[in-house]
Amino acid sequence: MKYPWLHDRHDPKKSKKWAAYDDDKEDFLFARESLRTDEQTLEAQIMDWADDIAYSVHDLEDFYRAGLIRWADIQSTDEITEVVSETVTEWRGAPENAQQRIEEAFERLMQLLPNELRSPYRGDSLQRRKLRFWTSTLIGRALRYTEIDSASGKLHRPDNIRDEVRLLKQLTRRYVINSPSLEAVQHGQRRILDELFQDMLDATKSDDKVLPPRCRELIRDAKDPQRGITDALVSMTEAEVISLHRRYRGIDSGTVMNPIVR
Repeated sequence: MKYPWLHDRHDPKKSKKWAAYDDDKEDFLFARESLRTDEQTLEAQIMDWADDIAYSVHDLEDFYRAGLIRWADIQSTDEITEVVSETVTEWRGAPENAQQRIEEAFERLMQLLPNELRSPYRGDSLQRRKLRFWTSTLIGRALRYTEIDSASGKLHRPDNIRDEVRLLKQLTRRYVINSPSLEAVQHGQRRILDELFQDMLDATKSDDKVLPPRCRELIRDAKDPQRGITDALVSMTEAEVISLHRRYRGIDSGTVMNPIVR
């Protein structure tokens, strides 16, 4: 219910993230029969906001520890200009004063940033305490000013807090998600999924005994093999997917004592 619409490949908004495919339409509409089109439930709004806070704060903390986020570099004039510009560009339906709001959000965040974090992460006790304090401060600000509007029944978050979260998310996107190293990892993961999907599809046409029992049942119970294989894949852990792919491709023959998918 976080993305309360069906998949639509012709709509940029609904082709990237969605709640359900057309074959789940009946169940989807039943779950939403008392709601307006594309309206999030209150529970979904809370979960969405909590996810944004965790994504923007905890991930940023982890990436700073890993050396991927360097606050000293981010504070240069050129970097600030680019980060602000990217944040405004990614802001769907941005208001006319979007750039000013993001610039002000950047200034507020820098005022809150302890001096000990303006240098690369060393891991000493003082820096760890300051990092935890900064993280707690940002989360506390987001929670303190979040409330439920009794009139509309919707979640209310002040613009200044939403701007800060939006900016923090963009920092993660710029320095981590869009980094070549992560792109390479995701490229390999997509290839593994593509090849494993094809291997499992081939097995349904020849000898499905090579399929793990749990996957075999999901495929047999599905409306068509492709949907069943998709359900089987998303039910696996990352380790199971990699192990099964390696075994099918002969990269690692494994052992009969290890069924991989339990």
